[in-house]
Amino acid sequence: MMSFTESISTCLLEKMMTTNGRATRSEYWWYVLFTNLVQPLILVVFSCSISAITSIDNGIFQSLLAVVMVILSLCQILLLLSSVCVAIRRLHDIGLNGWWFALVLIPIGSLILVVLLLKESEQNDNKYGEYPIL
Repeated sequence: MMSFTESISTCLLEKMMTTNGRATRSEYWWYVLFTNLVQPLILVVFSCSISAITSIDNGIFQSLLAVVMVILSLCQILLLLSSVCVAIRRLHDIGLNGWWFALVLIPIGSLILVVLLLKESEQNDNKYGEYPIL
């Protein structure tokens, strides 16, 4: 079973933009927890930056806040992309093609996808890679 820090390290540093391979349940769900803790913080800082930019007359400070907002936006995009990649690797782990992620595009599809992502890993090697031994 992968730990919280191992999951974040794997998803953000090692396999951030790759859909190749497999992701165990623990890797996926620890990363979901991490993103659900970080994204609200990003949103709060972003919102505070917006309100500060409109209420401050100092041009240099406004420029710094604009840079912070751009960095936060990039972080949010990277979290989204890495979340999609780890979800696709998780689907590979249960033996499904990554295109199953497209279920999020239909009304009840997100619920079906969550049920699929909760499934136990295939206990042997599959066409997406070897069984992860942790």
